[in-house]
Amino acid sequence: MTTYELGPNTLLQIRPLNMYAESRPAHRHTFFEIVVLQEAAGVHQIDFIEFPLVSNRIYFIGAGQVHTLRATRLQGWQLMFDPAFLDQGEGGADLPSVQALFNSWQQQPFIDLSPDVYPIFSALLGLLQQECERQQPSLPMLYTYLKAFLLNAKRASVASASSTSAPTVQQACLARLLNLVEQHHSTKHHVAFYAQQLELSPKRLNDYTRQALGRSVTQLLHARLLTESKRLLIYSACKIKEISYNLGFQEPAYFSRFFKNKTGKYPEQFRQEWSKPLLPAAMPPSVEVATPK
Repeated sequence: MTTYELGPNTLLQIRPLNMYAESRPAHRHTFFEIVVLQEAAGVHQIDFIEFPLVSNRIYFIGAGQVHTLRATRLQGWQLMFDPAFLDQGEGGADLPSVQALFNSWQQQPFIDLSPDVYPIFSALLGLLQQECERQQPSLPMLYTYLKAFLLNAKRASVASASSTSAPTVQQACLARLLNLVEQHHSTKHHVAFYAQQLELSPKRLNDYTRQALGRSVTQLLHARLLTESKRLLIYSACKIKEISYNLGFQEPAYFSRFFKNKTGKYPEQFRQEWSKPLLPAAMPPSVEVATPK
């Protein structure tokens, strides 16, 4: 399976989408990808779950996720950026909550926009593309536009809860937790580690996650481990023993029991049922590249 990277010294790429009969085999990348759909029809599979491609929808694909696309109509925008780009400029540290948009192992990987909201995102994408096309794109300008896009996306994602105010302490804590789980799920399997990092007691942290997400910290960790297990079983040639150790299990037998408990199948069964020949991966179509100075 192919893993794509952005070009050398490139932090952000953007291009408009306007195509029919688009098909992309399973792949992953080291950058964040946002697909903004104005008009669309087809199927988008992300980490073994299929979602319909529909109009006025934004998909968020995190670094390392596996996805594939089968579209009969695709009109909108494709935006790709290095995770390090979120650390640029002043105020970078206040973005962990928007990074949670890319944790689709914990939530649905898209938001649907009302027709009156879509023009806001379209305008910001147009400004990003315009800046990218300059001979010397401005890094602060690109960062400002991207930050505005992500903050508007975060607002849209919580609109159903009528939450338009700044993140509460609890929300900010959960955002940090999700990022910590993303970074350490294969090495840190105990709640105490995450509670210590967040300067909370394990009980308080579990209270936060149960109130906001309906799951304990352990359940969040298990969800992330299960997603990575499936990726490695289907899209790598690693042996079950290697996968178990890579994910921090002391013995392959522990990993097999964990996987069977969560899926009803042993890892070997899951791999056999999902394994199928993959089409040769083609490089993505050319994109407008921004190399900030």
